[in-house]
Amino acid sequence: MNNDVTQTFARFASQLTYEAIPLSAREYTRHLLLDALACALAGYGGEDTAKVIRFATALGQSQESSIIGGGRLSLAGATMLNGFLITAISMCDVYRPTATHLQPVVVSPALAIAERDGARSPVLWRRCWPNRTS
Repeated sequence: MNNDVTQTFARFASQLTYEAIPLSAREYTRHLLLDALACALAGYGGEDTAKVIRFATALGQSQESSIIGGGRLSLAGATMLNGFLITAISMCDVYRPTATHLQPVVVSPALAIAERDGARSPVLWRRCWPNRTS
């Protein structure tokens, strides 16, 4: 047995199919994603948001990645800014046993990489809201 934890998790994640994820986990993920997006929009009212926007803008001149709420920045800038926005007003859901905010470190880079790799957003939305017809 290989004791390399990173390799074990990477293998598991690369072989996991959407259908193999329990419905309860998919529902919880949907709620976490909605929570992260709502918190990011509210994050524009954060005390330090203007400073972080200036910093994120200075990280690169390209504009290949979307910012939650509108606009575009470099991949690094958008990832950093979106992560900040999610926690700017400290309202995002927390993993209680460790008081850890998971959404900024998971949602922000996942959205940026999915956009970079050309993942189709309708797939994300259909999976988050499977009963919608539009």
